[in-house]
Amino acid sequence: MDRRTKETLVWRSEQGIAWLVFILLLVYTLMELIYAPYLGFDFNPTNGTILEVYQRTSTLQPGDKICSIGGLNFEVWSASLRRPLIDSAQVGSGVPLQINCDSALSTIQLAIGEPTWSEFFARIINIWPLGYLFWLAGFTTLLTLRPRTARQQLFALFFFLTAIWIVTGSV
Repeated sequence: MDRRTKETLVWRSEQGIAWLVFILLLVYTLMELIYAPYLGFDFNPTNGTILEVYQRTSTLQPGDKICSIGGLNFEVWSASLRRPLIDSAQVGSGVPLQINCDSALSTIQLAIGEPTWSEFFARIINIWPLGYLFWLAGFTTLLTLRPRTARQQLFALFFFLTAIWIVTGSV
């Protein structure tokens, strides 16, 4: 294999990796915006405190603490990295939600509804677009930075891995 063929092969593999990273970012973004259920509220995943309520008809208030949702204890969910909070949430279905409000436990039926604009924009206005800027920086590094050495590839790889970390971490 001559030198020119080898350089072309390396160039195409770098481009392929860059576009595979971009597709991965898109998949995770679509999962966040379309696949993940819109519950009508936002909560802190470390302690279960409700941060913001998007549905006007909800009896939830910011500051309430989630004890269990759909029969799943919040601490059990928080300790398990692979367990979904709600197994199957269909629009129109109800999920029992037990909350601690002013030191009193109460159970409400959480109706999974269509996302409100405020809830949708809260997902869009997040940190994940920064991941696309890191991907663009990595892609630009591959296109413009010279000489083509292992340092250039490591620099681009740093940007790509940071982009993946940001986007997947926000989902």
